Amino acid sequence: MTDPFVRKDLQDVHQRGPRRTKEVSVTRDSRWKAVDSRDEGPDGVGTQERVAAPSRRINVHAAFWVCAASAVTFYTDFFMVVFTDLRVDSWWLKFGISLLGLSLSIACYCILYLEWFRKLPDYDAYNPYLVPISTASFITGGFCLTVALWPVWSVATPVILLTQFLGLVMFISLLG
Repeated sequence: MTDPFVRKDLQDVHQRGPRRTKEVSVTRDSRWKAVDSRDEGPDGVGTQERVAAPSRRINVHAAFWVCAASAVTFYTDFFMVVFTDLRVDSWWLKFGISLLGLSLSIACYCILYLEWFRKLPDYDAYNPYLVPISTASFITGGFCLTVALWPVWSVATPVILLTQFLGLVMFISLLG
């Protein structure tokens, strides 16, 4: 059975039999890597390995979430509602923002200070409590923001906040 990814000229190479030279097959997007003919398969034909194609800097998935978050921010007047609407419960809002700030500050401490400045590749082994505290504060902060904004958007609040979060994460992934 032939591999559907093998081009016609590669099938011709397989039919000619093994050689002692390296068979080089480079496609347009460099998905194949040549393997020495001594690495023969059970049928006596040299094998090839599939290598991952280089990822594009901007992928469709990330661009979709960034555009969706931008559209949600624009069409819901997100920041105007958060800062000026009287239906927003300010106590829950302040508590949620402070918990998200705690989570963000722990993330900055781990990434910027421990990983970049101190060159610790495994900051979880250095301090095992950082990641669970950051996760718990982020989840609790998201819940507090949902409670604070529920009187404004009701059932759409979790969807709006999730879209904002994924848009932010994908935007950060596009930066680096």
